[in-house]
Amino acid sequence: MISQGQTVTAPCSNKDTGSSDPRISWLYVDKFYQELKNGSLKVRISDEAFTCPYCPKMKKPDYVYREILEHASGVGQSSSQKRGIREKATHLALMKYLKLDIIYVPAPTKPVIEGDSSGK
Repeated sequence: MISQGQTVTAPCSNKDTGSSDPRISWLYVDKFYQELKNGSLKVRISDEAFTCPYCPKMKKPDYVYREILEHASGVGQSSSQKRGIREKATHLALMKYLKLDIIYVPAPTKPVIEGDSSGK
C-alpha cells in the first residue's frame, strides 16, 4: 500500500520514450511534459527556430525542428552515466512535446516556378 506523500516510480516504456533507464519515472517525465504543454517553458522561438529550455548555456542556442528533436532524443536516450535522471527525463519530456504538440511544417527551401524546366 502507498501512503500519502510517497512517490511511485514506474519505468518508462521504450515504446513511448525510447529510454531503457529503469530509474526514470513516468511521473517525472509527465511532470516536465505538462510544464512544456502549459507554456511555462519556451521551446518555439519563431516559426523555424526552436530552443532547449533545459540547456540554456548551449553553444548553439537555437535549432531547426529536426535538430531540436535529435538533441532531445539523444540526451533523453543517452546511456552515458554522466547524464542524470532529471536531465534524461526533461529531454524525454521535450521529445514527447515536440512529437505530440508542436505542429511543424517546414517551409519550402526553394520556390517552385511553374513551367520552368531549366532547373534554375
